[in-house]
Amino acid sequence: MPIIGFSFTKIIADKKELLKPDTKLESHIDILRIEEEKNTTLGKEGLLRFDFSYNISYGIYAKIEFEGNILFMTSIKEAKDILVKWQKNKNMDPELSTLILNAMLHKCNIRALELEDSINLPPHIRLPYAGTKPSEDKKKDN
Repeated sequence: MPIIGFSFTKIIADKKELLKPDTKLESHIDILRIEEEKNTTLGKEGLLRFDFSYNISYGIYAKIEFEGNILFMTSIKEAKDILVKWQKNKNMDPELSTLILNAMLHKCNIRALELEDSINLPPHIRLPYAGTKPSEDKKKDN
């Protein structure tokens, strides 16, 4: 069940004004639709396209939006099962959902960090920082 393709179809980074200190950051990810993708080279394999959107909002001050799709290859039978379940109740198996969402988050978070840096927005995810431990001499002085 590999992911064989990923592409963005829309990328927007919009900053209207400087953020206020109490600005709340919100993000939302959504699978918009799942459709069968026609292919002539894969033979007996099923190919599905997962269309998604991912939005990061900095209140009324700024936003970052992504839309795109993921190509997922599986057996023809499993592809049909996934489509039937999606069309019935917009749901999918947890393992598949985790795989697709993690692929979206991985690509989108990297691009979002680049865009945030470009337009001077704080990172939407916590980044690791280096720090120092107080030396033993300073601990004794306190």
